[in-house]
Amino acid sequence: MVYLKIVPVFVGLYFLAHVYGHPARPSLPLCEKTIKNKNEHELWCLVADGQHLNYDEIRTYTKPLPKNVKVNVTINCINDGIIRLPWPLYASNVVSLHVSGCINEGLLSERTVNHGQRNELRQVVFENIRHRVTISELHDSIVNLQNMSTDYACGPSNTVVQIYKNIQYLFPKSSGSLNDLILLEELMSESTVDRLTQPQTICRYPHLRLLENSGSRSFSNFHLKTMETNQYPKLRQYSLWNNSLPRLPAEIASLQIDFLPSLTYLDLSRNELTSADFDLRGKLVKHKLLINLQNNMIRELNSRVVTDIAKTKGVILDLRNNDQLQCSCDLFSYGDYLISLKSNSARAVYKGITCEHNEQGTIISHSLHDIAFRNELCKPTN
Repeated sequence: MVYLKIVPVFVGLYFLAHVYGHPARPSLPLCEKTIKNKNEHELWCLVADGQHLNYDEIRTYTKPLPKNVKVNVTINCINDGIIRLPWPLYASNVVSLHVSGCINEGLLSERTVNHGQRNELRQVVFENIRHRVTISELHDSIVNLQNMSTDYACGPSNTVVQIYKNIQYLFPKSSGSLNDLILLEELMSESTVDRLTQPQTICRYPHLRLLENSGSRSFSNFHLKTMETNQYPKLRQYSLWNNSLPRLPAEIASLQIDFLPSLTYLDLSRNELTSADFDLRGKLVKHKLLINLQNNMIRELNSRVVTDIAKTKGVILDLRNNDQLQCSCDLFSYGDYLISLKSNSARAVYKGITCEHNEQGTIISHSLHDIAFRNELCKPTN
């Protein structure tokens, strides 16, 4: 998946399960192996402080399995357990991979490897992961983009669900050496940025329905620029919540998301947006699109945005829980639009939006269905 293409500037003990061994496979001492039925295996791995799990051990276990056997892998780390899990996560017969709480080493180690097999992953969930990357690894991966394999560039392209929550990157402190300074200067140069924004591979994700990139303090617009070169024909939900975004990314503000033709839900909640200044002029929305803007710091909705949204006949901006939203005639006109859609989601948004108004030095909260206040606020002036 493009989120990890070049690294953007991007418990408790388990119950004891019956273990099924096999003399030709490793013992996997950190994992419990359970056979749910003849065609489905579960691997539950727990990695504690001072322990290390190499994904190659799991690959060795799953590779000899019959092709009709599918494996669900869960890896949980506690107290800084360390794993080696190279992108693009290839392993025979593995259809689900859920990893949480780990320090991951070796993320970039297979960037030039073509695995030559179909990636069977249908679900990938990464939560609270810290990828440890050296400056030299990052530098080498960027200056040698032309050597990146298609497998690495596109990752698990047959997935239905990809979720990445609270992903961080750990870079060692610069030693101050001349070599480190040269590498850092080249990484931050304009030529490097230009190189990264040039598409190396066009990736297609024909089955992906849900994509989430949330909780990333380092999330940048560069990620969206690289996504535009790929194809997501069936993606329905895209979540960018809790990324501390101070403003709408240009690609989102103008809905330049032709690469997401089936999108029905865009989650921008719990960011730091102060404006809902979408530019929807001339945009044709063929289906309903709910944009979740809850729990931001949006203060107003201007008349141009209201006019543009009314023409789309399908876009809903969910402005609930924006505590500084100001009452205005434009906002009440947007409420009229929501009611005209006659949908449950539009009605819920309409009923939930509140705004504040300064009335003789006192801030009073009003709802969009406060008709008496609206008539008073928006009455014609002589």
